[in-house]
Amino acid sequence: MRRGADFNAVYRIARPDGESRWIHSAGYAVTDVAGHPTRLDGITRDVTVAKQVEAQLRLAQAAFQNTTEGIVITDAETRIIAVNKVFSAITGYSSLGYLKQLPMHRLKIDQSFVGDVPHNQNDAIIRAIVAMAARSVWN
Repeated sequence: MRRGADFNAVYRIARPDGESRWIHSAGYAVTDVAGHPTRLDGITRDVTVAKQVEAQLRLAQAAFQNTTEGIVITDAETRIIAVNKVFSAITGYSSLGYLKQLPMHRLKIDQSFVGDVPHNQNDAIIRAIVAMAARSVWN
């Protein structure tokens, strides 16, 4: 017996109950001395959950990159680990490498944004910022 060509494939199947599942198969063909395949050795596993998670991550990435709002993602120690392109355009910081060096302990807000706070108490963004400040999120 000899080892033949390797195979590695991800494909979708339809189960008898109509449910679709994603399958990953990998292995190799075993051949006889004449080179004719006699069997396949390998593994097959259901990767449906992994495919669903990948789809959710792609959707979240698209929302992160294509929103009209600036977004900053920080880790538990408030270090910046990601910003979207709108945040870069708003702040002028285009280098994520530089931003990662800055601690996120303080939030700077342009005066024009908060200038009408006394006249605009129903604005959801303003209420959220005031609530976060009251909980000392940035202190």
